[in-house]
Amino acid sequence: MNATLPQPPPNAPAPPPSEAALRSRQWWKWIWIVGAVSVIGVFVIGFIMPVVFSASKKSNTVKAVSNAKQIGIALFSFAEDYGTYPSAATIAKVRADHPGVSARMGTATSNDFFRQLIVTECIDHEWAFHAIASGVRKPDGVMTGADMLAKGECGFSYIAGLPFPYSPPQTPVLMTPLVPGKRLFDFKLSRKHYGGKAVILMQDNSVLVPPVDKSGHVHLNGKDLFDPSQPFWNGRTPDVKWPE
Repeated sequence: MNATLPQPPPNAPAPPPSEAALRSRQWWKWIWIVGAVSVIGVFVIGFIMPVVFSASKKSNTVKAVSNAKQIGIALFSFAEDYGTYPSAATIAKVRADHPGVSARMGTATSNDFFRQLIVTECIDHEWAFHAIASGVRKPDGVMTGADMLAKGECGFSYIAGLPFPYSPPQTPVLMTPLVPGKRLFDFKLSRKHYGGKAVILMQDNSVLVPPVDKSGHVHLNGKDLFDPSQPFWNGRTPDVKWPE
């Protein structure tokens, strides 16, 4: 016959948990904490980060648009004094008007032409020429000699030789981000930094922000932007000058 184990009184306090039970409780507590942190992390990555990236792309676009407009105002100011935008023909006149300034003002790159704007004080800083593009860094603000708008300090490509003021108002003057050496926009860079858009300054100082397709084309009037048959190119291939 089995003996009956003695039972504690009904009002007796519960015995303290064993060491194993305490470890088990601590273990489950950490599991809940880790789980909660993981859920929060997923929320941040899945919901908040896309918003942050989207805001960053919009900020890049807004800055590029603002900088393009500043350059546009400088171009108008330059044209008032020299009758046209910076060109190969205006270099000698700019040098004659500013004999004490040593700056590289060639015809190979957009930096070359934009330096004429700085030398003539149509614009007094390098920051306006910054836009995110291949090989571009932030300008250092040094505008003397060879350091004036140095390599990597300009992100805009420039259309040289426009017959200002006789071009149509909706003629592209400068744009970003182009693939260096090609009349194609950098789709991957555009998607990463500009939300898949290009930034294009027109001669009337308006700015277009059209989409860039996967092959790097921007279409206006149903045609590629650089198609010579576009009404603003007058049947000629535009003379694109890329940044250094």
